Amino acid sequence: MSFTEKLKKEIASQQISISEFERRAGLNRNIVQNILLGKSKNPSMKTLQAISQALGYSTHELINLMNSNEDQQSKKPGPVNLETLKICCNHLITKLIEMDVDISLNDYSLLLRDIYNYQNENPNKKEVDEVFVKWIIKKNLNLR
Repeated sequence: MSFTEKLKKEIASQQISISEFERRAGLNRNIVQNILLGKSKNPSMKTLQAISQALGYSTHELINLMNSNEDQQSKKPGPVNLETLKICCNHLITKLIEMDVDISLNDYSLLLRDIYNYQNENPNKKEVDEVFVKWIIKKNLNLR
């Protein structure tokens, strides 16, 4: 079962409409609807936090729910390139200190995963994209 199917099921179990769920979660109209329709494939951390609270989950539990579909469970991840991971980790820590941002270990690991995956998708880049690192921090932590 995909995340959107699970989310629909969770909302249905509350016996309310999607728009009522969005209102209770404090989200703008159609945010959840767009996620369910596949129009929004990468919701912000703030949106995920609002959805998880409205469902009675922690954000970590919701993210686990998102990542627990059968397709992903059947795929075995490739080996981690430790040198790339180390470089990504150092850049993330440096940028967080530079931006004077305190975050949870869970948020840190999610950011590191995104930066590492981005770096692996761009194997021609020898250095971590500083603009991407700053952007992903701001996006996921809702900073300006």
